[in-house]
Amino acid sequence: MVEWFKAAVLKTADAQASGSSNLPLSANPFTCVFCMFYVYILKLNNGQLYTGYTADLRRRLAEHQTGKSVFTSKRLPVELIHYEAYKLESDARRRERFLKTSEGKEMLRRQIRDLLQTLSS
Repeated sequence: MVEWFKAAVLKTADAQASGSSNLPLSANPFTCVFCMFYVYILKLNNGQLYTGYTADLRRRLAEHQTGKSVFTSKRLPVELIHYEAYKLESDARRRERFLKTSEGKEMLRRQIRDLLQTLSS
């Protein structure tokens, strides 16, 4: 790898990790060279499912669990029940949008029901 490119990747990754970079991940070509985007599903304490996407699953899950997310803060505790990893942010956004549709929600319910039946057999 060209040395200037390697240095730019490391510098950008350090800035992103320290929070000093104000560029979103998708606007920063160096940060996303090695990153993944995640679509995740949380089960809330009232039985609802919450679907979201992020480039940092551990950080986002911690935000949900500590009440820093407006929607889930009143529905604690939350439990991560599923996640999918994508190389392209556009793929993750598309999958999240599908899972938030009526068809996507029904598919999720069917898969969860089938999994629970399999586990109880």
